[in-house]
Amino acid sequence: MWLTRATRRGPLVLAACSGIAGIVLMDQGRTAGLVIGAILQAAWIIWLRIRRREMFVIAAGALAAYLLLAWRHAERLDDIHAFPLARTLAEGKTTRIEGEGWIADSVDQGARSLSTTLQLERIRIGGREFPCDHRVPLWVQKLPGDFAYGSPVKFSGRLLPLEGPEVPGGFDARSFYFRQSGSLGKLETGEGDLFVRLEGERGTRLVRFALHLRHRLEGALLLGVPREQEPYARLIAAMALGAREHSPEELEEYFRISGTMHLFAVSGLNVAILAGMLTWLAAAVGLPRARAIPFIIPLVLFYAVLTGLSPSAVRAALMAAAFLAGYSLREKPRLLNSLGFAAILLLAWDTQPLFLPGFQLSFAVLVFIALFAPVLSDRLAKPFLVDPFVPQSLIRPARRLTDRLTAAVAALLAVSIASWLGSLGLLAWHFQSVSPVGILANVFMVPIAGLVMGLAAASLVTYGLHLTWITLVTNRLNVLVSITMTSMAQFFSGLPGAMVHTGMERHHPGEEKILRLDLVGERGEGASLLEIPSRGTAAPLHWMIDTGGERTYQGRVLPLMRSRGLNRLDALVLTHGDEGHLGAAEAVIHQFRPGLLFESSVENRSPAHRGITDAAQRFGMESLKVDRGHRVVLGDGAVLTVLHPSSLRPGRLADDRALVFRIEYAGRSLLLTSDSGFETERHLLETGAKLKSDVWIRGQHADSPSGLASFVDAIAPAAVISTHSEFPEAERIPQTLRDHLSTRGIPLYDLESAGTVAVEISPEGEVRIVPYAGPEPARELP
Repeated sequence: MWLTRATRRGPLVLAACSGIAGIVLMDQGRTAGLVIGAILQAAWIIWLRIRRREMFVIAAGALAAYLLLAWRHAERLDDIHAFPLARTLAEGKTTRIEGEGWIADSVDQGARSLSTTLQLERIRIGGREFPCDHRVPLWVQKLPGDFAYGSPVKFSGRLLPLEGPEVPGGFDARSFYFRQSGSLGKLETGEGDLFVRLEGERGTRLVRFALHLRHRLEGALLLGVPREQEPYARLIAAMALGAREHSPEELEEYFRISGTMHLFAVSGLNVAILAGMLTWLAAAVGLPRARAIPFIIPLVLFYAVLTGLSPSAVRAALMAAAFLAGYSLREKPRLLNSLGFAAILLLAWDTQPLFLPGFQLSFAVLVFIALFAPVLSDRLAKPFLVDPFVPQSLIRPARRLTDRLTAAVAALLAVSIASWLGSLGLLAWHFQSVSPVGILANVFMVPIAGLVMGLAAASLVTYGLHLTWITLVTNRLNVLVSITMTSMAQFFSGLPGAMVHTGMERHHPGEEKILRLDLVGERGEGASLLEIPSRGTAAPLHWMIDTGGERTYQGRVLPLMRSRGLNRLDALVLTHGDEGHLGAAEAVIHQFRPGLLFESSVENRSPAHRGITDAAQRFGMESLKVDRGHRVVLGDGAVLTVLHPSSLRPGRLADDRALVFRIEYAGRSLLLTSDSGFETERHLLETGAKLKSDVWIRGQHADSPSGLASFVDAIAPAAVISTHSEFPEAERIPQTLRDHLSTRGIPLYDLESAGTVAVEISPEGEVRIVPYAGPEPARELP
């Protein structure tokens, strides 16, 4: 009976769930399941027609949604795979093409490159021309001209297949772009390729106007802001306008860890704040709600256009419009029913977003708020409120005010808890991380975000009215509020356990005593995660050897740590002062609080080193400075021996000062030489250092050759793992080294193509080398 009552109160929820089931079955290619589902629903309708006629229309609507959305998804997939090069891309082949199209998104433009989305209209391959209607992510590696949304272009370049994740837990470009824009490949144009603007305009005039207006309004929010405070003004623009292109990543990281990153995606919260401000303004001028709604809904929808029609903004605006429209029909619209209507509308337009995390999170969070927030709010507030049977005339004004504040705080906390619960499973599944501190952080920061939005609205209105002096004052005040909000995010992100990585370690029986080294590299940068067996039944130790630069850390190292469920580090090793090896060290210290900072006794002259040591002292890390000959016993039987550098001969460049050490375990050994070059290799050979090792892990020296034949022969490795980058040339693996290894039959694992390589040593001395990707297969060294 309760299910019948719930269905009557929210018939569109049933229709939306039925439609989603149709999309999923069609996407999986389960035609039999799709047909069986339709037959079962039809049988249910016939039964209801006989026994419960009042439910007949609702069930019929659910079946209609099921069939409609399944058909729309099939049609969408057919359109995508009708692209002329669909089969070629599916086979992993790259094709040179020429053609015309137009820029279908805002442009992220750098000093000598740009990236955006290109709508292909026609392409030419080998003299044959094909009309097409397909979008692809675009990267232009040349000094671009003036390009914006709607710019028609003529181009030549390479059409490449989209890659899957580069490391476990990494960004899956193939799945994301396929679902977001129906893309099967990506287009790259280099220095020798054609990329010129044609006459005219393409795209939607409304979107062009909105993006141009957003650019002007973003400039308005920066008026009067001192240069040193500009990053905080950029945060305001990201919150109010969705302009995240220039938002500082180092500040956004605090919000991500504290579970408040949703403040920067123009989504339900931002749209709700805007709708609330407009509703309050209408009430302030005496306009009844029913009459105000026809004016509020268009403004909310235009706000989505103003943000560049980002998917999250469009979803939120349509949800808000569906909910507000209910006030024109009844006093209190039902949130769940409005969500069902919005879901059907969005999926009827495009079914692909159903499989994206943003779509799933938006609806899951609002469903949990609708179901649980009212009950939680009552439970939280009830113990602190005056008995409802006490006459209001007997309650003092101060107490009534206290009760209102209590109810407001309880409602805010209830929404925060419900939102967190609604997102918990999806965040753990898609991103392998959750932020428990977000429950508390949102209670404090959401009201401040509302103040930021209100002040930003005041700045933009006064700017439009040419009251520039008010705009300047409001911007200054808003920056102070933004600084306060960022400080709170920094505080919450620094609490122990602020973010928990939920990935699962997959151990085989007996693996608890395996020493494991995960090596990560990108564009010549390097980082490693060392897992060391502990004595007895204690948990293994986790050391990080270098962090990579900020981009490598965010794109490869951190996803790997999330996928493995790593939430602590016992030590951080810094091999030398290269930005590509220690650039993310402060972020690592802030989030993972390693207990030990392990580095060379030779002076580290990197400009970033002072900030790293300050952070280490702030978080109470011990410091261990080592020199040549230093031996450290690690866990249960592993030994680390430092071979270089010596404080008596430190080296001239940062790469010449890099730590070189040998790790021994179960009779096997790993040699890590970092970015050492000719001088270090010659010195190690001359001093008779013990180099022979089973696996050699290396990088590239910035200024001198490395990988001398005599040095390789002294190591006699069974396998070599190396960083690599095609550009700049100094970061390439030397061809002489490749040839030398090939002649001796030694496999070479390139971290740029492999993404990550795991080296495992068992207690019996067996070595396994497992790359995540790339041409080289996994190997076992018995």
